[in-house]
Amino acid sequence: MICHQNGRLIGKPGNWWLKRLTIALSLDKVRSKENYITANPNPEWWTKHLNAIVLKEARENGWLVSGRIGDFGCNHGACTILAARLGWHVTGIDMNRDAISLAKEMKFKEQKEISSRLEFICSRFDHLPLEDACLDGGYIFDVIEHIYPKDRRAIFSELHRVLKPGARLLITTPFDHAYDDGLQHVAFFVESTLSDMLTEGGWQVNWIVRDRRPDFHTPHGHDRLNALVEWKS
Repeated sequence: MICHQNGRLIGKPGNWWLKRLTIALSLDKVRSKENYITANPNPEWWTKHLNAIVLKEARENGWLVSGRIGDFGCNHGACTILAARLGWHVTGIDMNRDAISLAKEMKFKEQKEISSRLEFICSRFDHLPLEDACLDGGYIFDVIEHIYPKDRRAIFSELHRVLKPGARLLITTPFDHAYDDGLQHVAFFVESTLSDMLTEGGWQVNWIVRDRRPDFHTPHGHDRLNALVEWKS
């Protein structure tokens, strides 16, 4: 099994090395390392997760405006569904075709009022099949640590294109090496490096906070950074 000590990887399963070698030799490293579906696709499991708390805070505090927003890196779409339950019209986007297929199945298990506010798209972030300035905002939960630094410019350019000027983006990412399994995570941030990276990417950073709050599934607390940024054209 994989164990962590102070966020550092100290044990590896037998297939860890094979997976790492497969990624290293792949012509498409991004697709190779992101070929998985996040555990616990049931939205009810996620209602007790810190992501649900952050989404509720975003709604109550007006961090993200009402309207059409994007869930960038939605995987199986459980948190996309939670956002729709809070009243947003949400477009969930992920490059994993199997994860998006599962998200579409779960969509139709929701009440019609909620499912009508949901859309799921299979796409990479550097070529989004969306019109210019079509989104009023969005969120990226635990995704930017998966993005190779060399790909940030193209991805941020596309996010700028599909977001309306002045749109806000809510971002969460692990603090430094927290949750790092040595496979998917390729970028690591503390408050200062996250701020620098976002500013260089063309975002106005409104705030960044370290979030160590517990939830039902993680009673000893998480260790993440939450950031709210704004697209200034």
